[in-house]
Amino acid sequence: MEIKSSNSKFILSLVLLIFFFIKGQCQSKFFFLDHYGAVEGGQVDNSKALQKAWEDACKWKGGSNLVIPKGTYLVNPIQLIGPCSGPIEFQNTGTLKAPLGLNGDFWIEFRYIDRLTLNGGGSFDGQGPPKEGSSNLPTLLRFSFVTNSKAQDVKLINSPNTHFNLFGCNNTELFKITISSPGDSHNTDGIKIGHSNGIKISKLTYSFRR
Repeated sequence: MEIKSSNSKFILSLVLLIFFFIKGQCQSKFFFLDHYGAVEGGQVDNSKALQKAWEDACKWKGGSNLVIPKGTYLVNPIQLIGPCSGPIEFQNTGTLKAPLGLNGDFWIEFRYIDRLTLNGGGSFDGQGPPKEGSSNLPTLLRFSFVTNSKAQDVKLINSPNTHFNLFGCNNTELFKITISSPGDSHNTDGIKIGHSNGIKISKLTYSFRR
């Protein structure tokens, strides 16, 4: 009887351990950019910190929230790629800033992601015109093959080219997006959409500045 009782307790303990492990993996988790060595102030490149934070958040199974804290964080062109293990929220409460004279096809791209939420009320600052004579005018923010997702309460400013581009996206909503650029910008296109379905846009604010 004692042996059976010991075995039962062991099995029960093992079951409980597995249960709490699975439960922990299924709970939403926060990933803060400054916990990955990011330096606020807009002078230090934080691309590696953002990439690592994204990778950790993306593989978390229970849903995740990547938080950009208050402050200004310089980031070079970057791709944030899925698929992710669960729904993921990118909460920008500060300012992500591109390097001056940005060149290339894009600055920040979200790619191959299902159930992405982009929010936080913060800004994505492309810092304006590209380098003189540049033939590549980068898009500020790009959603590529993003599905069942939402961008809400986002500010896009000073893009060298198009501010927001959606390509190959489905069932994605853009709500309360603010777009602002100088009146003499090379290209002040707001939102471009290609090969996408079920795109809803509401409460878009678009302004030129002198």
